[in-house]
Amino acid sequence: FDVDLAYPGATATYDVVMKNLGNINAKVGSIPSVTSVNAAAPTDVVYSVSGVAVNDPLAPGATVTSTVTVTWQGSASSNVPAATKTATLSYNFVQDT
Repeated sequence: FDVDLAYPGATATYDVVMKNLGNINAKVGSIPSVTSVNAAAPTDVVYSVSGVAVNDPLAPGATVTSTVTVTWQGSASSNVPAATKTATLSYNFVQDT
Protein backbone atom coordinates (compact mmCIF):
# COMPACT_ATOMS: atom_id res chain seq x y z
CA PHE A 1 0.00 0.00 0.00
CA ASP A 2 1.19 3.48 -0.80
CA VAL A 3 -1.31 5.97 0.58
CA ASP A 4 -1.58 9.73 0.11
CA LEU A 5 -4.10 11.44 2.39
CA ALA A 6 -5.11 15.06 1.80
CA TYR A 7 -6.08 16.26 5.30
CA PRO A 8 -6.33 15.15 8.95
CA GLY A 9 -9.36 12.91 9.34
CA ALA A 10 -9.04 11.48 5.80
CA THR A 11 -9.33 7.72 5.42
CA ALA A 12 -8.56 5.23 2.66
CA THR A 13 -10.08 1.74 2.75
CA TYR A 14 -8.91 -1.27 0.74
CA ASP A 15 -10.64 -4.66 0.45
CA VAL A 16 -8.11 -7.47 0.05
CA VAL A 17 -9.77 -10.55 -1.45
CA MET A 18 -7.85 -13.82 -1.13
CA LYS A 19 -8.92 -17.06 -2.84
CA ASN A 20 -7.94 -20.66 -2.13
CA LEU A 21 -6.80 -21.91 -5.54
CA GLY A 22 -5.75 -25.27 -4.09
CA ASN A 23 -7.73 -28.47 -3.59
CA ILE A 24 -7.34 -28.79 0.19
CA ASN A 25 -8.92 -26.87 3.06
CA ALA A 26 -6.85 -23.98 4.32
CA LYS A 27 -7.09 -21.57 7.22
CA VAL A 28 -5.66 -18.18 8.07
CA GLY A 29 -2.30 -18.81 9.71
CA SER A 30 -1.47 -15.20 10.49
CA ILE A 31 -2.67 -11.71 9.71
CA PRO A 32 -0.40 -8.71 9.26
CA SER A 33 0.76 -6.85 12.33
CA VAL A 34 0.59 -3.10 11.85
CA THR A 35 2.53 -2.24 15.03
CA SER A 36 5.83 -1.44 13.30
CA VAL A 37 4.08 0.25 10.38
CA ASN A 38 2.16 2.54 12.73
CA ALA A 39 5.31 3.32 14.73
CA ALA A 40 7.06 4.61 11.59
CA ALA A 41 6.80 8.27 10.59
CA PRO A 42 4.43 9.91 10.12
CA THR A 43 2.86 8.41 13.25
CA ASP A 44 -0.33 10.43 12.67
CA VAL A 45 -1.13 8.04 9.80
CA VAL A 46 -2.27 4.66 11.13
CA TYR A 47 -3.17 1.35 9.49
CA SER A 48 -5.67 -1.21 10.79
CA VAL A 49 -6.63 -4.67 9.53
CA SER A 50 -10.06 -6.26 10.04
CA GLY A 51 -12.41 -8.83 8.56
CA VAL A 52 -10.35 -11.99 9.04
CA ALA A 53 -8.96 -13.76 12.07
CA VAL A 54 -6.35 -16.44 12.66
CA ASN A 55 -7.85 -19.91 12.07
CA ASP A 56 -10.69 -18.65 9.84
CA PRO A 57 -11.32 -21.51 7.36
CA LEU A 58 -10.91 -21.22 3.60
CA ALA A 59 -12.31 -24.11 1.55
CA PRO A 60 -11.01 -24.86 -1.94
CA GLY A 61 -12.38 -22.25 -4.36
CA ALA A 62 -13.64 -20.02 -1.53
CA THR A 63 -12.62 -16.43 -0.85
CA VAL A 64 -12.05 -14.40 2.28
CA THR A 65 -11.97 -10.61 2.43
CA SER A 66 -9.87 -8.49 4.75
CA THR A 67 -10.23 -4.74 5.05
CA VAL A 68 -7.19 -2.50 5.42
CA THR A 69 -8.00 1.01 6.63
CA VAL A 70 -5.52 3.88 6.65
CA THR A 71 -6.40 7.03 8.60
CA TRP A 72 -4.71 10.37 9.05
CA GLN A 73 -5.80 10.94 12.62
CA GLY A 74 -8.04 13.98 13.08
CA SER A 75 -6.04 14.97 16.14
CA ALA A 76 -2.88 15.33 14.07
CA SER A 77 -0.84 18.34 15.07
CA SER A 78 1.37 18.47 12.00
CA ASN A 79 0.70 21.38 9.69
CA VAL A 80 1.48 19.79 6.32
CA PRO A 81 -0.65 19.82 3.15
CA ALA A 82 -0.71 16.00 2.80
CA ALA A 83 0.51 12.82 4.47
CA THR A 84 2.09 9.81 2.76
CA LYS A 85 2.90 6.41 4.22
CA THR A 86 3.88 3.12 2.61
CA ALA A 87 3.33 -0.37 4.04
CA THR A 88 3.70 -3.96 2.93
CA LEU A 89 1.28 -6.34 4.65
CA SER A 90 1.44 -10.15 4.27
CA TYR A 91 -1.23 -12.72 5.08
CA ASN A 92 -0.26 -16.35 5.72
CA PHE A 93 -2.43 -19.40 5.06
CA VAL A 94 -1.79 -22.97 6.19
CA GLN A 95 -3.41 -26.34 5.62
CA ASP A 96 -6.52 -26.84 7.77
CA THR A 97 -6.08 -30.30 9.21
